[in-house]
Amino acid sequence: MISMITIALIDDHTMLRKGIKKILELDSNIHVSIEASNGQAFLDHLKIAPLPDIAVIDISMPVM
Repeated sequence: MISMITIALIDDHTMLRKGIKKILELDSNIHVSIEASNGQAFLDHLKIAPLPDIAVIDISMPVM
């Protein structure tokens, strides 16, 4: 049995983030557990949510 892979998507471009989420979740073993529009929002999510297996992060965002 394959275990669920959790992913965090962090990007300030909403359409890009939503598009990547749709593509990733076509695979039933992938779940986007965190979406954030900047680095600070991602860190805030990490305080209350379980750690994702993978984080896909835009390296150029207006906040952090």
